[in-house]
Amino acid sequence: MLTLFHAPRSRSTRIVTLLRELDAIDKVAIKIVDITRGDGSGRKDPKNPHPEGKVPLLDHNGVVTWESIAIIQYLTDLFPEKKMAPVAGDPQRGRYLSWLAWYAGVVEPVLIMQAAGISHPFVDFTFRSPAELAARLETALKDNPYLMGEDTQLSICCCIHPLPGTLQRRRRATWSRPGLSAAASDHRCNGPPTMMPAPWLRPDYWHWSLDRAATSVGDCSRSLLP
Repeated sequence: MLTLFHAPRSRSTRIVTLLRELDAIDKVAIKIVDITRGDGSGRKDPKNPHPEGKVPLLDHNGVVTWESIAIIQYLTDLFPEKKMAPVAGDPQRGRYLSWLAWYAGVVEPVLIMQAAGISHPFVDFTFRSPAELAARLETALKDNPYLMGEDTQLSICCCIHPLPGTLQRRRRATWSRPGLSAAASDHRCNGPPTMMPAPWLRPDYWHWSLDRAATSVGDCSRSLLP
């Protein structure tokens, strides 16, 4: 049995969106839990098995996987028929894993630092500057619609203001994807009607997304803060 521990308006929304893109939303039980948030609201939920009280966390027959990138890789491998990722043995697998690792090891730290107003040469040297980050994606997507090409449904799309032309076009394509469109109206992503819609589910907000055009792998820089 697959169970996703998820909090509305959090980074686990990307996993709900991925499940929709994989046509696996009905194959995974989604358990809503509370989390502590950047504005001081929320709490660590005792029903959440994550040792740090974070989301997402995926439980597969009692074995847990945490961290978004690990869960994304696990689910795309578990449902290979959708061709969301190159399978093991495919030479393109290395590029796919490299982009995933680049997101977790470079993109998130850079955007978090930017959201926190932290600017230091050590940060730019160790990770990248926001401008370098955007330029890398602009170059990668200049001649190709997706980072992994047409055959594999994977790309990382960065929305940083002001957006370079290629990334601006990529964002518009992102919002046409059924997975993200469905997530935008899913109460499991946005919470009950009394809650404001998740900001990264609005086209006018910065976000990161992963898939052929929009399985959400990331969110805006502000949403990366717990």
